[in-house]
Amino acid sequence: MTSQEGSSSGGYQDPEPAAAAAAEQEVEHFLQPHAPHAAAGAAKQLPVFISDPEPAWLTPDIKQRYLHAAFTVRGAKQNARQAHEWRQKFGVDGAFERPVPYHTAVTTAFPTYTLMDESPERHAVITSKVGCIKDLCNLVFHPPDGTAGVPLEDLEYTMAVLNEYLTKVAAPRPLPGGSQVQIFDLEGFKLSMVNGELITLFKMLGRFVQYYPERVHAAFVINAPRWFATPWKLLSSFLDANTKSRVMVVADAKEILPVLAHHLGGMHNVPQAWGGSNTTPFHDYPAHQRMLAFAKKLNEGQQQQQQQQQQ
Repeated sequence: MTSQEGSSSGGYQDPEPAAAAAAEQEVEHFLQPHAPHAAAGAAKQLPVFISDPEPAWLTPDIKQRYLHAAFTVRGAKQNARQAHEWRQKFGVDGAFERPVPYHTAVTTAFPTYTLMDESPERHAVITSKVGCIKDLCNLVFHPPDGTAGVPLEDLEYTMAVLNEYLTKVAAPRPLPGGSQVQIFDLEGFKLSMVNGELITLFKMLGRFVQYYPERVHAAFVINAPRWFATPWKLLSSFLDANTKSRVMVVADAKEILPVLAHHLGGMHNVPQAWGGSNTTPFHDYPAHQRMLAFAKKLNEGQQQQQQQQQQ
C-alpha cells in the first residue's frame, strides 16, 4: 500500500521512501514463490502476525497475501490485526453457520453476478451493475416507507459473506490463484449518483481490499462515460496504489474483448452485451446459480447441517 499511515482507508500505509530498500528486503525474506507447493514450507518461516497459533482464518497463504500487499512486515501485521478485529466484530468466521437475511435485498438492489467460479488462471470472475447503485443507496439511506431497509453494517456483513464465498468456495486457490477478476459495468450510471451517500458506500467497500488482500487480480470498469474521469479521481483515492494499478477504465467493453474472453475462458462465455456470443442472462450463468443455491442453503440452515455432518 502507499501514502502515509492512518489514511482514510484505516489500513497501514507505506513509510517514507528513504526506508524503501530496507523494507523491501525485510518483506522479501518472507515471501514464498507463487506456487501451491510453497504454502506448506511457508508456515515455518512466516512471522507471527497476531498470535501463536494464529487465528484459523489467518492461513499461511493469507499471510503471504498480506506480505505481498503491504510495504513492510509491520504493515502486514497491522493490516491483519485490523482485519481480525473486523472479523470478530461482524462474526465473519461463522458466516457459513447462520443465515444472511439481507442477501436477496442487496443483490436485487445492486446486482452482482458470479460469471465463473474459476478463470483459466484460477480466479473467480464477477460483475456488478454499477448503474443500479442508486437503488442500493436508497435501500440503505432512504428505505421505502414502512420498510426497515438495510442498515449499513448489515450491508457490510452481506458483502463479507460474498467475499467469504468467493475466496473459500468459488475459487479457494492459493497464490498465484484464488483472486478475482472484477468487471464493473457503468451502463446507466449518471453523474447525479455521485454524492455523499455513494462515497460512504465506496469507502466501506474499499476497505475490503484490506480485509481480503491480494484478491484483485484485475478490475475492469466498462461502459464508462466521458465525464467519469472526474469522479474516478475522487473514488480511486480510497484505493491503495497496488489495487489502483490493476484497474482499467474503458468506454466500451469491446475495447478489451480479447482480455475478457481470456478471463472467461473463450468468446463463447463472454456476454453478448460486451461483444461476445453468450446470450445467457447474467442471472442464469451456472456459477451464479451455484452462489444463489449456497446462499439459499445458508438462509434455510442447510449449509450448517451439512458442515456438521462432515465433521
